[in-house]
Amino acid sequence: MKKAYHMLALRLHPDKNPGDEDAKEKFQQLQKVISILGDEEKRALYDQTGCVDDVELAGDMAQNLKDHFRSMYKKVTEADVKEFEANYRGYDSEKNDLIDLYKKYKEALLLHALLRSEA
Repeated sequence: MKKAYHMLALRLHPDKNPGDEDAKEKFQQLQKVISILGDEEKRALYDQTGCVDDVELAGDMAQNLKDHFRSMYKKVTEADVKEFEANYRGYDSEKNDLIDLYKKYKEALLLHALLRSEA
C-alpha cells in the first residue's frame, strides 16, 4: 500500500502538475486518506463504521453528494409543496392512500401518517 501511495503521490504532486487544479485536489484528498489510514485510532474508527471523523473530508463528500443529487432532481420549494397539497387533498390519490394506510395499520392508523393531514 505504501508503494502505491508513493507512486500516486508523485504522479499527483502539485510540483509535477503546476496549474492542474484537479490533480491538486486529488493530491490533497490522498493526503487526508493517508492521514486517516496512518492513524491507528482513525483507522479503527473507519474499519468499524466505514466513516471518518474528518470534517473537511466528510464535508467534501457531502458536497459531492449534494451536487450529484441536485443534478438529478430539481430543488423542492415551498410553492411546490403547496401545489402538491392542492392537487392531493380531496382527490382520489388521497383517498386511496387513506384506504391503504387503514388496511396496513387498522385501528392504529394515525392522521399524521397521511400526507399533509391536519391532525
